[in-house]
Amino acid sequence: MRPLDETYVIGSVKEGTNSVTVEVITPSGEVRKIRMTLKLWEGFAYKSADVIDRTVFEKMSSVGEACEALTRALRLIADAPYSYKALAMKLKRSGFSPESADAAIATVKRRGLIDEDAQALDAAEKYAKRNLRGPSRIKADLIAHGYPADVAARAAEGVPAELYDEALEKNIAKKGIPEDKKGCDKLAASLIRLGFPVSKIIEKMKKHPYASGSKGQF
Repeated sequence: MRPLDETYVIGSVKEGTNSVTVEVITPSGEVRKIRMTLKLWEGFAYKSADVIDRTVFEKMSSVGEACEALTRALRLIADAPYSYKALAMKLKRSGFSPESADAAIATVKRRGLIDEDAQALDAAEKYAKRNLRGPSRIKADLIAHGYPADVAARAAEGVPAELYDEALEKNIAKKGIPEDKKGCDKLAASLIRLGFPVSKIIEKMKKHPYASGSKGQF
């Protein structure tokens, strides 16, 4: 006979089209709702008033949480692009256990629902157009958003060169070319921080009317 503090009772079982919601009454009288797919429920198949032990309850809870994590993951990627890493972090921050979050990510990967290369390239082009950033900064930003280093590198390299040229020219036009060497060095440093190659910076700044004048800062 089970100890009373380990007795769990199935309160109700409500089946939907593709899922089932089970209410379990814990030893303390708390009602816990567990949702899972009908297929997964086949592995349990209890009915109302059945008594289960702690081990079965914990297994049911684990399966239910994994299902909810997957549902949440599918909603998230339907609304916005996510890298696998960023999606896992979002799920864990939402309260899902690492095991449930990782299981959801594994399913998303298995189904091929996230194309990290395509998403990273799209983001890289937006960073270049809207944020006026250069390749090395874009690569770093993509990695910070959870994309693997190789995916981030391919994306940064895949941005058309003319977008980078336009971004660099806009940055220079916005900041303006200083009329002294110290100011020009400071401008160049800021452009380097934005991810532009030194060779490109010098090339663009030399084409500026002041920079190519008699004072010759470059």
